[in-house]
Amino acid sequence: MKKFLDESLLKDPIQFAKELIAFKQETDDILKNAFDNNMAFQKARDQSFMAFMNKSEMTAKHLATYADHELTVGLKGASEEEIGRKLSSIVSVFCLCHSRDIFMKEYGILIGERLLNRTFLAKELEARMLDKLKIECGVGPISKMTKMFTDIDLSVELAKDYKNKFPAQSINLEMQIVSL
Repeated sequence: MKKFLDESLLKDPIQFAKELIAFKQETDDILKNAFDNNMAFQKARDQSFMAFMNKSEMTAKHLATYADHELTVGLKGASEEEIGRKLSSIVSVFCLCHSRDIFMKEYGILIGERLLNRTFLAKELEARMLDKLKIECGVGPISKMTKMFTDIDLSVELAKDYKNKFPAQSINLEMQIVSL
């Protein structure tokens, strides 16, 4: 557990989150196989995770950065099962974060950047992640991020309407609007 407070690991958000998620999965497997998912052991595991993982104020931000990485390049070519497992593992660690607001703020910025820069792998993946977060956080905190998709679709539609209305214009206008 001291490993997760190591300065060199804290400097690499992707590796930090990857190892944290792997450790959580390892403890989940032990709990399942050795203790038949006993509720008392689950509670103790969760409390232990919260105690050590929240010592670093960077955990939530690193987890958001890792989610961004997975949704831009990490899940490329992954099977449906692997995608579901990875998204669920991110959310299961998110649930143990005390700084959920920091995660949500960082994740909101990163999803906006992915949409504007068109670096997301698929809107369906983004929607699946938002659905998983919605289950944990409720509709309110996720509604801004969901609205970003509507904004992008509206921007595309407005650009098409402009090109159809002014086809002879030599200006190639491309715009996208996302509200944060």
